[in-house]
Amino acid sequence: MYAPQDVGLVARPSEGGEVQSSAAEQMQDAARLVTNLQTESDGVDLVTLLRETPREAYSFQQLGWPSEIAATRTSELPAVVLERYSTRQSVCFCGVLPEINRAWATVDNALFLWRLDRPDDVPVEYSGEEQAIVAVGLAKPRPGVFLRTIDYVLVVATTVEVVLVGCAFGDGREGSTFDDELTLHALNYSCTTDDVVAKDIASTDGGRIFFAGDDEALYEIEYSSSDTWRQRRCRKVCHHSALPRMLPSILRLRAPDPLRQVLVDEHRCALYTRSESGVVSVFDLGASCVDPPKKVAEVRDVAA
Repeated sequence: MYAPQDVGLVARPSEGGEVQSSAAEQMQDAARLVTNLQTESDGVDLVTLLRETPREAYSFQQLGWPSEIAATRTSELPAVVLERYSTRQSVCFCGVLPEINRAWATVDNALFLWRLDRPDDVPVEYSGEEQAIVAVGLAKPRPGVFLRTIDYVLVVATTVEVVLVGCAFGDGREGSTFDDELTLHALNYSCTTDDVVAKDIASTDGGRIFFAGDDEALYEIEYSSSDTWRQRRCRKVCHHSALPRMLPSILRLRAPDPLRQVLVDEHRCALYTRSESGVVSVFDLGASCVDPPKKVAEVRDVAA
């Protein structure tokens, strides 16, 4: 690039005896400054650098810090689960229910639950559904709806409906703990999913049940002690949907982005969802986690 040559001062004495720089010298100084800036930048702007920086360059784990997650022990799946898995026909999932110290696994339409602290524990099997089980959750029972012997409500989602199953420990008397024998009881509470596949289930301490749908919508399972002329005793309520379900796919401006996770933050009375593309949404549940979810924030392009 052409570099301006130094020129001599063109000055004249001012009335006060001071020497003033000429307009030509000021232009030469400005040209030198612009030339130096262009050389230092090397033709790359900040926006380009930020766009081309790989995601791995930003890490929440600082060097020298201990690992955020560490494996403490590893346990094999029970033999009956592995045997059923070897003959599976469709899908299988697994997870943990720390509230009752149980692990769970599904193979097709069968659900198994066993204790985490007993490697030789015999799993409890639930096979009351005809369709494949795709998600499992746990919730506290709403007061006055079920018998007092029901300690927790197991939420079982299949490809066509959501079913509530009662969990009881011991003989149902006071003093029973989660270390006692677990028994499952049919509650005859269920509702159709209307072709929506539940991807994840979460609940509040008050017994509210939410699930994330593959149609980008957030749903809640509401239930009461009996039916009314206006609504059934167990029903599905859609609280937020990113796209109208009746809108033809040809009219949608973007690809579908199903929800993958839902989580309740009881301390902040908030609910979070995460989609497959990494969109995290925050919903406010009110001061006591009893209000309808109200979307208050959204963060896009989070690592999926």
